[in-house]
Amino acid sequence: MAKKSTSPWIYFGCGCVTLAVLIAVGFGALGFAGFRAAKNFEAGLKDPEVRAARSLETLGAESLPEGWHAYMQVKIPMVMEMVLVSNGEPPPEGAVPDDWNNDQLGDSAFVFINMRNLGDARADLERALEAGAEPANVDVGFNSNERIGSGTLEMAYGNVRWTSHRGSFNNQNRDGVYTMFVLDCEPADERVRMGFYWLAAEPESDLAGSPADETELDRFLGQFALCG
Repeated sequence: MAKKSTSPWIYFGCGCVTLAVLIAVGFGALGFAGFRAAKNFEAGLKDPEVRAARSLETLGAESLPEGWHAYMQVKIPMVMEMVLVSNGEPPPEGAVPDDWNNDQLGDSAFVFINMRNLGDARADLERALEAGAEPANVDVGFNSNERIGSGTLEMAYGNVRWTSHRGSFNNQNRDGVYTMFVLDCEPADERVRMGFYWLAAEPESDLAGSPADETELDRFLGQFALCG
């Protein structure tokens, strides 16, 4: 039997090892309140209804696109929120990211991260956007083979600066197209908001209708209120 690969979503986040230590220490220091916080944290991973409701709240939406499901929502009060939604099979109740078969994520996914500007997070993000690579402190499993576009979208809630790439996703060597973006919200605040929109695609496929198509990016992101 082939060994099941570890889903990169287990490591999804900002400075994942350091963050995990901080969470453990913080929950421990809070005693019973920390226990309740930890259970609340777990519910966002395992309970489908909780996960869906929190994902919509983080995305500022009344519903997900048709056929899409919430796969992960993690919230650490006053620090960060992370959401993964996809058009794959709905994750079963009680499952955590490492329980999922990577193929269940489907052929399109959207990742959104809203976090405090801790350390040099914003500067790291700016460097990554310019270089067309993942930020050093955020590992969500995207690997660029070719940078194919960039631009700025003017949305109702602020500007979206983006770069698009051909590359793989989820450490499975699945060819596709993805766009990494950062939000400049109005009015400006101290939050760092970034995301990835991905679609499985053949290496030489037409970019029309893909995340690298600015019209499609505008349509997709327009379904959410990401600066809320």
